[in-house]
Amino acid sequence: MEDGACTIEAVRGNSSGANEAGLEVLVAAQPPASVRGIDECHARPRPHRVLTGMAAHRKLKNLLLLLFLLGSVFLLFLLTRPDPSVPVFQAVRPFRGLQVEEVDAHSLEPPRPSTEIPPDPPAEDIDTRTARRRERIAETCRRHDLGKHKRRPGLPDRTREPPFPNFHIFYFYPKERLAYCPIYKAGSTTWLWFMCQLAGVSNATLRSRQISEVARDTFPEVLLPWNARRLMEKSWSVMIVRHPFERILSAYRDKLENSSIGHEHGTLFYYERFGKNIVKRFRRENVTHPEPTFAEFVEYLTRTDLLLYSDEHWVPYYIQCTPCLLDFTFVIKLETFQEDMAGFLRKTGLDYEDVPRKHVTSTGPTGDVARKYFSTLSRDLMLRLYETYRIDLEMFEYSVQPYLQLFPDLTSS
Repeated sequence: MEDGACTIEAVRGNSSGANEAGLEVLVAAQPPASVRGIDECHARPRPHRVLTGMAAHRKLKNLLLLLFLLGSVFLLFLLTRPDPSVPVFQAVRPFRGLQVEEVDAHSLEPPRPSTEIPPDPPAEDIDTRTARRRERIAETCRRHDLGKHKRRPGLPDRTREPPFPNFHIFYFYPKERLAYCPIYKAGSTTWLWFMCQLAGVSNATLRSRQISEVARDTFPEVLLPWNARRLMEKSWSVMIVRHPFERILSAYRDKLENSSIGHEHGTLFYYERFGKNIVKRFRRENVTHPEPTFAEFVEYLTRTDLLLYSDEHWVPYYIQCTPCLLDFTFVIKLETFQEDMAGFLRKTGLDYEDVPRKHVTSTGPTGDVARKYFSTLSRDLMLRLYETYRIDLEMFEYSVQPYLQLFPDLTSS
């Protein structure tokens, strides 16, 4: 009789034209047990409910499998990443450079490749100069198996690099088709000032705050990487470099040398974030001032994984702007800034008469300022500094020789 009760219930539920009174008569004709069977039928799983339960079970299994895979990836990441309990200055990079005993004290130029600066072509030949610099970048990327120039795809990287371009740091100005990758302490203030003036920002506004803040308000970050890449391909893309050793000296003097002055440049922030830890880890002498010395700062740079732990003022160029992943239209050097800028303006046709020379200075390796600081380094530390910025030196045709000649008589510590 239970089947009959279910049949009656099916009739009640599925017969759209059934007479309600007729159904009541039909139910009444059944024994009371059948009526109870009708009630029990409501609790019995129906086919569509069984299927729904099976689907939910499959979804649960898929979810658990997904969670297991994500957990495995996260565990692999924890096992391969540096120990988070170790301070940043203890994440030591393996020194793959030249051994001290292999280098003559009076001729310390690394044997491969040559980093001597070839003479630049005339100022009006911007195409030749740009092509030569871009080819040098590609050649260095191929030599170190970096970016899209890898010769051994699928094999472990010999040199670690960002997997994707750092588009979030770029400044894009679509109206004038400009894309700029900022390398701080290498003419960034000058170039951001230039871009903001092109966009109509007043000098009063530019002087009211940090130029990077004004520029970011004027040229907002492009959040989606595919949009950034599309803008990059349609723009005149620019990066500006200088000798890496000049840059780190400028960064040290501006951010770490004296925390009691220059608060508008964030010296207190840099002392708290970097200076204290550098002193705690690397101070070997009885120095009275609390800030790190230049030698201690260089020790920190050579013993830190700058891909994972760094700052935008001293991170290597190939990590900051990823030129092995991107093709920059113009590579401007601070040493030839006026000539490069004149060629850039002619090539792009931008209507701009004068570029402010804010912070576009160069002490040079043989100047009194450079000699004062770099002569405090040992030969071993100097070689390790070369190794840290070796790719940048090769990629942008900078020589380490003039800096090594500042102290030919020093011995390894």
